[in-house]
Amino acid sequence: MVSQPSSTNWFHHRKNDTAGRHRALTRVKFRSETATDSPAEILQLFNDGTPLGAPRWKHSNGCPSPTTRSPTTTSLPTACPAQTSSACRDNSSCPCPVATKQQRARPPAAQKLVGFLDGNADLFAVRDEDCTQTELVQHTINTDTAQPIHLRPHRMSPAKRLVAEEKVKEMAAAGVIEPSDSPWAAPAVLVQKKSGPRQAGLRLNPKKCQLLWRETAFLGHIISERGVATDPSKVAAVRDWPVPGNVGELRSFLGLASYYRRFVRDFATPASPLHRLTDKCRPFVWQEGQSMAFDQLRAALTEAPVLAYPDAQRPFIVDTDASNTGVGAVLSQEDEDGERVVAYYSRALGKAERNYCVTRRELLAVVRALHHFRPYLQGSHFLLRTDHASLTCS
Repeated sequence: MVSQPSSTNWFHHRKNDTAGRHRALTRVKFRSETATDSPAEILQLFNDGTPLGAPRWKHSNGCPSPTTRSPTTTSLPTACPAQTSSACRDNSSCPCPVATKQQRARPPAAQKLVGFLDGNADLFAVRDEDCTQTELVQHTINTDTAQPIHLRPHRMSPAKRLVAEEKVKEMAAAGVIEPSDSPWAAPAVLVQKKSGPRQAGLRLNPKKCQLLWRETAFLGHIISERGVATDPSKVAAVRDWPVPGNVGELRSFLGLASYYRRFVRDFATPASPLHRLTDKCRPFVWQEGQSMAFDQLRAALTEAPVLAYPDAQRPFIVDTDASNTGVGAVLSQEDEDGERVVAYYSRALGKAERNYCVTRRELLAVVRALHHFRPYLQGSHFLLRTDHASLTCS
């Protein structure tokens, strides 16, 4: 939210004309030594033609709603009473999680950001009913002379029915939906998710904002300055996964484990006995070999390393290897701390590939690895390392 030195930025610029003052979107170039750290400049990005300091909201029952803009008013935007300034100044209850000193955040930056959020609390929607409706587009569907499609409602359990009815009441009260007697009808589908922001309301969801933190969770990963790591909560689910009792449970485990295969060296080797049990014509018989592979895979995922970020300014290193059951590769780079892994790759050999000689399997590992890591390697020089003498250069 606080812009540091950059080469190009966007903001609104005042211009005068015969009708009075208005604001036009102007592209401005900053020199590299120029810092744009004023919250007022950043606020202009949200103010779609509104002069700085003009109030943009009126309050009804503690929630903001759009009102007529007044170009002569100079007071700062008023925050929604439900989002008081004390809530933002206290990091423990701030709508946007701002890192505290315990997360080693810079105190000046954190203080400036908290003040900025405090002055613009109306841009956030803490509750669903805080979301407003956009009037930029009026949507219509031209059905012409088509025959209306009417589908019956899906059957729901009593618990889900209560949730669905409550959501319908909330959306009707917020003006998102309204009663209809149209001959067209489709069944409602209840899908559980972490939260439900409505982007058309031009609001930010504070539950999904993490500002000035040293690390954050994203799509099952922990992103930090050290690199990319697995999410401990997801790894705990793998570690505590019970022994599969049927093909469906085994496929569920393999699906979750495969999501983190880039963190595990030679992932295909322990996973191969488990994948064979999922064959369509093979009976599900859990034996000692599958049990050992299952435990080995869980242990490997639990001890997954922190992968380094790829750096396009440094040369990549690709190590390849092959076995009787699969091929694998490691993509790495050297930095100040030595050689660090960027990603692992592995795959099991097919039925015909298992008949290859050693040299062809090693060459297959090279070909598959370069194809897999192509987005990193294409157009740049890299070092390819293999332990097979027939493929090395003298």
